[in-house]
Amino acid sequence: IANLLSEQPRFDWEHLGFMMYDYKGLLMGWPGILQLHSVRNKCRKHSNN
Repeated sequence: IANLLSEQPRFDWEHLGFMMYDYKGLLMGWPGILQLHSVRNKCRKHSNN
């Protein structure tokens, strides 16, 4: 039982690592989304003039 309790924190970090990897993938898409939004706003301003 002592070995299981001593190794448990290592297993807890694995789940956090997987979650952070998923967030990294989500965050990598934001620059493209913001650039697309900026271009769309510029086109909208251009078409209104």
